[in-house]
Amino acid sequence: MKLGNVEIEYQGASEFLQADLIRILKELLELQKEFPAVEATASPANPTIDQLGKKNNETRVVHDHSTSTIATILAVSSGPELVKAAAAHIHFSKAGKTFSRQELIDAMRSAPAYFKETFINNLSSSLKRLTKDDVLRVVGNDSFSLSAKAIAEIEPKLA
Repeated sequence: MKLGNVEIEYQGASEFLQADLIRILKELLELQKEFPAVEATASPANPTIDQLGKKNNETRVVHDHSTSTIATILAVSSGPELVKAAAAHIHFSKAGKTFSRQELIDAMRSAPAYFKETFINNLSSSLKRLTKDDVLRVVGNDSFSLSAKAIAEIEPKLA
């Protein structure tokens, strides 16, 4: 469900939706009124600085591109390239600084024109290759991030 700049995805009991969802939405909208700088919406034509990403003097431009769109921009033709596009989608569109293997798989599957099941079978070797090529960094157990080199390479293409 999307209401203005607030988007909620929920799977679970319908009792929660009936009892608490309206209250939570009201609270979120009130928070947006209190913190209007966070309310800015990014779009492909008009990216804005993600105010929540300003930690340690870091600023990130947030783009509203799907994995498929990023795959098209990057001219994806292999499994590792789709992993890179999925990582870019999580980093730039979802503002995820780190992501798990499962999040990469989900983002890859969200690009059906590019996705092949064999890419999942070969995911470990793709992740090793991308790590060796300094596209991805291993930041924890089953946790990855885009390298600064990859961010610098991809970000101008998404503008």
